[in-house]
Amino acid sequence: MIKLTTKEKLDRIIAIDPSRYREGDIKDSVVEGWWREYQGGLLLQEISRKNCNAGPKHALKYEEICKKIMEVTLESSFKDHIVSFHSRTLTLNGLKQAIRDITFPNQPIDLDPNCIWNVLKSEYQVKSFVLECKNYLKSKITSEEIYQLFEYIDPDEHGKLGFFLTRLGERSLANSARSAVIRLRKDGYKFIVLKDSDLVELIDAYITNGSPELFFNKINDEKRGWPL
Repeated sequence: MIKLTTKEKLDRIIAIDPSRYREGDIKDSVVEGWWREYQGGLLLQEISRKNCNAGPKHALKYEEICKKIMEVTLESSFKDHIVSFHSRTLTLNGLKQAIRDITFPNQPIDLDPNCIWNVLKSEYQVKSFVLECKNYLKSKITSEEIYQLFEYIDPDEHGKLGFFLTRLGERSLANSARSAVIRLRKDGYKFIVLKDSDLVELIDAYITNGSPELFFNKINDEKRGWPL
């Protein structure tokens, strides 16, 4: 993802919306606010069901959108923030499936121990984040998929935290998946399942103040005892 200077951002914004033009200098903070509003607006359009509906037909498109959300909203949170796909092939229910996990390193700019990224590094040894996208509507995430992600997450390379990005959130989990999450929690692992409205909330937090840390703080706290 190419990083733009404040001037480059301003030039793009004015080209899109000439009414933003003002005589004289425009504060960097104002430009950055406009840029987040513009970028966030695009992300909200892309993640909408109107643009990307749930189901296998749009699985790859959904993965690309989720990757972009992690790139844009977290750009200012991490040093040298690079979000990438890690492709692999799994056998689920006797059938081979191509999977692309989204990963990015946990190298926070904020070194405060209370910063959520450092909290996760302390609690779950998170060296890099692993997110698996499931554009499911009628299908369910099974225990087999939970254990496949568990086997992929190397505690020495990644840590003990994994995310599932879904359209329906916890409603996408079969009972066997819930049991698997409970079982793996005893070994110190944590799996967080996010839904469409969670991603919208993340984007809104980025637009409002550029601080998605508050969103992840909330998610970590809400899911601390999950699933009950």
